[in-house]
Amino acid sequence: MPHQATKLQMSAALLHVRGCLSMQRGFSSKELLKAFRGTEQLVQKVQDHTGLPKEELERMKTEDLQAEFEILGLDMSSAVSFEQFVQALLKLHGLRRIHKRKSGHDLPNTGEAAGSSAATVAAPRLEKELLDLKEKVASLAECFDLPKHEGCKDGSEVEVLQQQVRAMSERVDGSMEQVEWCKEQTEQAVGMVARLAETLQKQAMDSYNMEQALVKSESKLIGLQASSVSVLEGRLRAFVKAELESAVLTAMQDTRVLPRLQVLEKDHRQLCDAVEEDTRWLRDAVEALSESLGLDLATAADDGVKSLSPSMHDRESQAMSPSSPNDATMGGLTSPEGRNAALFAQLDADGDGDVSLKEFHAAKVADGQRKAPVS
Repeated sequence: MPHQATKLQMSAALLHVRGCLSMQRGFSSKELLKAFRGTEQLVQKVQDHTGLPKEELERMKTEDLQAEFEILGLDMSSAVSFEQFVQALLKLHGLRRIHKRKSGHDLPNTGEAAGSSAATVAAPRLEKELLDLKEKVASLAECFDLPKHEGCKDGSEVEVLQQQVRAMSERVDGSMEQVEWCKEQTEQAVGMVARLAETLQKQAMDSYNMEQALVKSESKLIGLQASSVSVLEGRLRAFVKAELESAVLTAMQDTRVLPRLQVLEKDHRQLCDAVEEDTRWLRDAVEALSESLGLDLATAADDGVKSLSPSMHDRESQAMSPSSPNDATMGGLTSPEGRNAALFAQLDADGDGDVSLKEFHAAKVADGQRKAPVS
């Protein structure tokens, strides 16, 4: 029986390695039963999946469950997954509980007697299977680059196999960690690519919207009517005029032009007042002369703009009139023109053809005449 125990341990170790690689891959039900009896890791996994008590699983390890599995319809020759194996154990546990509740004692194991008698017959077959397992473990060791130990026998050989199995388990765990890390990195890369795609899509949409807005604005600018252009031109002119006026006023204030203009305007007003005063004085003087001389100067007084200078006709009549006072008294003063000419000749002392205020004030008043007062 030592060969059978060694074979069970090696089978359980090999099954543990395979289970670490993939728990969903199919195994032979015989291999599962052997591993279930020979390794605690598989028993712990079964307990984690089923929740069965530890005592029940330990009792199942000592029993021959092959007959019960055949009764439950589990084919022992085909490949069975770990999940199917666990479900079969749960069904067997349930049937035993039902039988115990009805009959009051445990359900007998149908394979206990057959197992004890078949153990002695199957010794050569177990040795062959042990050699096959050694070859499989050696091939796995070559695949995983594990150190080879030669010259070991029995227990030491099993220990070496267990060490190799543990080393393979550690490498498998490391590989699984690397796979998980690669998976996380891949998920992060996928997330970054998705965010980048969203950003590019958003930028493309923004560019499209900007292009559409630009096309609309260009069409609006091109489609402006002449009236709109005229309105804009008028507004522009008004704006330019207002700006120019503001600029001119600002410049005038800066250069103090307005005060100077005000001074000029004041001087001009004073000059106008003086001219009006002189004109009023001349009008009064003419009226006084007309009253004193008996001349008809009403027309000149009404207009207020007629000059004291005689016309060409008056000058000709003056030249034709007598030059002496007697002649003027006799014939030259018989008409208004002659009287005006005589008055002008009397006032024009320097003979320049014009009568100034100085000459008018310096004129001599004849007997019977009066000089108008100067205001």
